[in-house]
Amino acid sequence: MKKLLIIMMLFFMSGCAVKQIQKSEAVAVVWKTQNIKFVGTGFLKYSGSTIELSIYSAGTPILAMKLGKNVCIETKGCLSYKSFNKRFLLPIYPDRLLYHILIGKPLFHGENLRKTQRGFEQEVMGKNFDIIYRFNLNEIYFKDRKNKNLIKIRKLNG
Repeated sequence: MKKLLIIMMLFFMSGCAVKQIQKSEAVAVVWKTQNIKFVGTGFLKYSGSTIELSIYSAGTPILAMKLGKNVCIETKGCLSYKSFNKRFLLPIYPDRLLYHILIGKPLFHGENLRKTQRGFEQEVMGKNFDIIYRFNLNEIYFKDRKNKNLIKIRKLNG
């Protein structure tokens, strides 16, 4: 009985734990908002419910961001999603907007969602915004025409 208990403990401790799926993609990024403007290349990494975005321009790191329960930016510290929107996007956006954009989740409860062959598109207009959002296998595209905000992430093949 004692041997069985030891074997069971070793079995559970040696790799039978739930492993998180990890995926890393090389990306080209254009980010233009009132408070953040850059163009660069880098990596978008998915690990469980955490997303990391690292961007470089001419080999120099210009952004290291981790999204999970909060948004953590290497040089700015961690912020709630609401505070992040207020400081870097727009306070009128839904709290987890950036997270949903990066994981490919429809915005605004799927309002005006149109499925495409490789993903989906949305056009959502409100009093304070005019958003085009596309997510497919090769590109993430978010543009608020009214507020001139653009986040474009193109996956680099090879």
